[in-house]
Amino acid sequence: MSALIGSDWKSDRGGPAAEMIRAAGFEKKSIRRRITAVRDTLIVLAMQIVFRATMFLRHLNY
Repeated sequence: MSALIGSDWKSDRGGPAAEMIRAAGFEKKSIRRRITAVRDTLIVLAMQIVFRATMFLRHLNY
């Protein structure tokens, strides 16, 4: 049994229009997840750059 179809395997929920709707919903979530991952990665990289710059300035006794 498919989670998308439900318990009634004879139901007519298929077809090109239903596939496009499901694909569009999946793409939207996938893009949001990618944007979130990129955002989080940039935040971590920025924090790492600030930390390393601070350590370098401490090394120079600033």
